[in-house]
Amino acid sequence: MRVMIVEKPSMKRKMEAALGSEVKVVSSVGHIESLQDLEFYLQDHFQSGKKPFWRDLLQFLPFIPKDFRHMVTNKQVFGEIERALKNATEIILGADPDREGELIHRNILEIATENGSVSTDKITRIWLHSETAPEIKKAFEARKSYTEYEGYYKAAKTREIVDWLIGIQLTILYSVKYGTPGKPVSIGRVQTWLLAEIIKRFFENRDFKPEPFRTFTFLSKEGVAFQMVDEDDRIFKTTDLAEADRIATSLEGKNLTITSIKKKKFVEYAPSLYDLKALQKDAATRYGISPDDTLKHAQNLYEKYDLISYPRTDCSVLSEQEAKELRHAMNLIYRFDNYKPLVMAVKAQNPTLELNSKYIGKLEGHYAIIPVLSYDKNTVPVLAGGEKLIFDLIVKRFCATLLNPAKGDTTEFHGKIDEYLFLAKFKNYTDLGYLEFIKSDKKKATDDAELNNENKSVPDEEDQIISVSYKKNDSLDGRIEMKEDMTKPPKLFKDASLLTLMEKAHLQIKDPQLKKALKEADGIGTAATRASFPPLLMKRGYIIKTNEGNYIPTDLGIKLYDILPEELTIPDFSANLEQELSGFIKKKVLKSETEIIAETEVFLKKVFEKIRRNNYVFNTSATPIKKDYNKLSEKQRAVIEKNAPAEIKEALQNGDFVKCNKWIDEFFESMRNKNQQK
Repeated sequence: MRVMIVEKPSMKRKMEAALGSEVKVVSSVGHIESLQDLEFYLQDHFQSGKKPFWRDLLQFLPFIPKDFRHMVTNKQVFGEIERALKNATEIILGADPDREGELIHRNILEIATENGSVSTDKITRIWLHSETAPEIKKAFEARKSYTEYEGYYKAAKTREIVDWLIGIQLTILYSVKYGTPGKPVSIGRVQTWLLAEIIKRFFENRDFKPEPFRTFTFLSKEGVAFQMVDEDDRIFKTTDLAEADRIATSLEGKNLTITSIKKKKFVEYAPSLYDLKALQKDAATRYGISPDDTLKHAQNLYEKYDLISYPRTDCSVLSEQEAKELRHAMNLIYRFDNYKPLVMAVKAQNPTLELNSKYIGKLEGHYAIIPVLSYDKNTVPVLAGGEKLIFDLIVKRFCATLLNPAKGDTTEFHGKIDEYLFLAKFKNYTDLGYLEFIKSDKKKATDDAELNNENKSVPDEEDQIISVSYKKNDSLDGRIEMKEDMTKPPKLFKDASLLTLMEKAHLQIKDPQLKKALKEADGIGTAATRASFPPLLMKRGYIIKTNEGNYIPTDLGIKLYDILPEELTIPDFSANLEQELSGFIKKKVLKSETEIIAETEVFLKKVFEKIRRNNYVFNTSATPIKKDYNKLSEKQRAVIEKNAPAEIKEALQNGDFVKCNKWIDEFFESMRNKNQQK
């Protein structure tokens, strides 16, 4: 009997539907195993049946087991798999086509073999990117010996061991040294780096000293705004106020000369299909849904309702096979009354549902998140709350890719007054395409700019029809306007910007090889795990989430930051690990598993020695950083001017910022309550 192990029940159903009686399919539910606890390896040092305290374990640390072993964490599911394996003449490993998928079924196989439940030596691997029946059959026929994927297994196994060694042993060290009963001090490769980033950003924001700066605009008599720019067409700003006054005086009353006009047509395609991180960012930005909750809603849409494809994906394209099956997704969408007009619009513009090649690509794992291609239920569910919002995002993004792109032209007027350069930009849509049916999600800054806290530096393109006919060398009447503003502090991290930070952690690394390795790994953490780290840090008491959605550290988090291993507070540590792990997959091994583990042991010994000599003491109470009630930001002032009663506006004029801040807190609390009621 052929037995196939897959990673999740939904995949079991699809395999059974495609392969019929050719194979018996058994399913895990993700990881149903883990590495053994530290006590397992040190059991000879302690009384049998008695669980040792961490302070008793500490004397043996750091400790590297000679042979890493696994244990079952879900006995019921493992038991079902093991019973099937006992009668197998061929075992087919069919978990997800990635490192973690390889680890799951290899670990299951390892435990079952140790239990004497595996009698066949014919073990194959099906490497499947698409979940359509034809592609399942094709991959099944093309299955190879599981040893062909040894590189993925070695990479995953080594990552698992390194994170276990660091997380378990440093948590014990820090907890015994600095913790109190019931309040352990948690350390981990990813969570510790993320905590450090949140704290560094908090200090940058808190200690920022705003400076006034000035910008200049030439407003023509026709109403066209030309912004002063530098030679790279970036907005000219100066913090030298005396120089700014001199510039304004020198330009007063002078005409602007058009030096060049640039026109070009553009084609604006709909954004890429969703991967998990993009879905989480949009949900956080538009609806204030946390990344963790977005994943939960998406999992329900996938597992409970069978409405969308696998959500834990970092891929934003479809394979050619999925692209041929889109009619099934459209039929599902049409069954929801509120989407009928949208489906009809898609079919009117694109009767054959042909997907542009920019949305099709080679898959490394699961394809993009779209409405499911194989819905077989008699009715569709009535969605509500977060599930409805997440499904709406997915449906509209999917439909947008099947609508025509928007088209138009851009015009840039370049001008000059004396030696100073000016620029006005216009964007004119001649065909709205998908924008006629689906609102564009325009961002004034790129993810990279947000990550690096850059203020706007490029003039905006005005979305309007040009009603002027300037020509080169025209001399324009108008006036100079000088605007004063204040430099802005780096923004505190919110859900969306934290996801961007983790995804683009490579931007912080100087070493080109390490930067490349971390970029290829798609950052720190995985699409499926990133959302879990902020809630974990909050649960530990290291950070809080403010009413405005900002993450800030507690006193405990800051005290911990002062004694964290420096190597774990920068992304280089993870980048180096990813570079070494990628060598296994690319079959260009840089270091063996043994060498990487030995490298980790050296790191642990260094940290243990340092902490054991450290007499630093702190209590483990998680007190939030106190808000400065003697200050008001420009945003807070604007809120008061627009919404506050006369009494509060008078308090603002009199400098009673404590009273103003208390009103602002109450105002936002009432807004949140109203939103929740809606």
